[in-house]
Amino acid sequence: MRKKITLLCFFCIFVYAKIPQEKLFARCDLPKNFNANQKQIILDSYFYAQKKGFGYMLAAIAWQESCAGEYLINFSDPSAGIFHAHIPLVLKQYTNLKNTAFNRNLMGRFLIQNQDFAMQVALEQLIFWNQKYSGDKQKILKSYNKGTSWISNEKSNALAQKYYQEVFEKIKLLQDFIPNEVKKTQNQQPTIKESQPLKKPKSDFYLLPEP
Repeated sequence: MRKKITLLCFFCIFVYAKIPQEKLFARCDLPKNFNANQKQIILDSYFYAQKKGFGYMLAAIAWQESCAGEYLINFSDPSAGIFHAHIPLVLKQYTNLKNTAFNRNLMGRFLIQNQDFAMQVALEQLIFWNQKYSGDKQKILKSYNKGTSWISNEKSNALAQKYYQEVFEKIKLLQDFIPNEVKKTQNQQPTIKESQPLKKPKSDFYLLPEP
């Protein structure tokens, strides 16, 4: 009898220890269904890049990459932050640190905790690719996602093309959502300052292909 009770208690603990799915998964389908933090991330991204001409694109990338701040790390890339910056490339561009597991963890944490820096990295990428491709939005987004690997690799190109199409659709939705949301919050100040003058990136940095 005691053994049965012990097994029953263990089963109850196992059942109630499970994390409810609604605690794990965020709403990513439409901006109108976003929580307050997601909406703020979208607005912050838009205002940060607006004067550089990338407001809607940066906001759409935040939605695409992290569900507007809900999923901030991808161990398989590895990438982190609102815009899922590729950590080894960020280490190479912004630090003198070696690409080690510990340093990747450090940079991943920094990208998650420092939204200003995450936005700076993402916007600098967009500006770099914009200059390289003379404003071709399709090529800009494909290279944001896959570096230059999509140019010579058929599988990478297919993935990059899918990424472009998904982000482009999000841009169109945000072009309706953001102006209406700004009207609702026009008396509030953005939580992130607009972008500051950007330093010139290393000429070969973003040419490195991402996985």
